[in-house]
Amino acid sequence: MKKNVMLKIAAVLLVAVLLSTCAISATFAKYTTGVKDVYSDSARVAKWGVEVDTTANSTVNLFSDKYADGAMSALSTGDLVVAPGTEGSISLDSVVSGTPEVSGEIQYTVKVTYTGFAKGCPVEVKVGTATVDPATAVEGVATVTVPAASFEPGDDLATKDALDISWKWDFFDTADQDVIDTEYGNNPKANTIKIDVSVVVVQTQDLVEAGKI
Repeated sequence: MKKNVMLKIAAVLLVAVLLSTCAISATFAKYTTGVKDVYSDSARVAKWGVEVDTTANSTVNLFSDKYADGAMSALSTGDLVVAPGTEGSISLDSVVSGTPEVSGEIQYTVKVTYTGFAKGCPVEVKVGTATVDPATAVEGVATVTVPAASFEPGDDLATKDALDISWKWDFFDTADQDVIDTEYGNNPKANTIKIDVSVVVVQTQDLVEAGKI
């Protein structure tokens, strides 16, 4: 008899536990929807790839040891020389190459160094269309910053970099200038002119817009 009572009590308790579990589950259940990685993005570094070739124009001389019109010759010394009545020019190209994926600028700087020429240099130098004024020289050096050549992403830089430099030593109609030119010619190595060209290629960050390089 006692055993039956215990079995009945146990059965009642089991049913109560099952009902309680269902009630708890119903109370705390909720809708959930989840999808992993609904958005993903990645990027690589934009290509720069700019190269500057220092040998591209190494075989082209702005100055010469002799001139086709026979106006002068450095004889057998091989020195590059200038004299009244002579001129020369060069077009620098193929210096910069590459196809960057960003915008930027090609910036040339031309430095003209005058040694001697105590009474003024008679050699006129032009960089592009700008004439270099020896009077602007500081300690014998006049510097010209060429207007930058801008480029856009994907541009071929080989088509962008070109710089024309020329020089000319005119005959003068004044006897005074002839005397000065003759003085320079009688002391040649003390009176020299040198032209150096530098190039820098930079990204123009101020042209970078949101969402577009």
